[in-house]
Amino acid sequence: MRKHKFKVGDRVRVIRIDNKAYYGDATFKISDVGTIRACSRAIGCDQNDYVVIFDPLKANNKAYEWWVLESWLVADNQVMVCE
Repeated sequence: MRKHKFKVGDRVRVIRIDNKAYYGDATFKISDVGTIRACSRAIGCDQNDYVVIFDPLKANNKAYEWWVLESWLVADNQVMVCE
């Protein structure tokens, strides 16, 4: 098993969705941001996957936890500007 790029609690952003079979009925979209809740290994996809809690879906009372392939994610490096 390859080492996971992210860990539980990391903030991530979706940058691609390139496997419609894996995506299935999910409702997250490209640019959605969320927090990693669990790490695993995708069966049949030869890569790591994660359960992500998506902020915009949770805020709109929609199903907000979805499995996401590692290659679809990047770290969400939020920057705070202080004046």
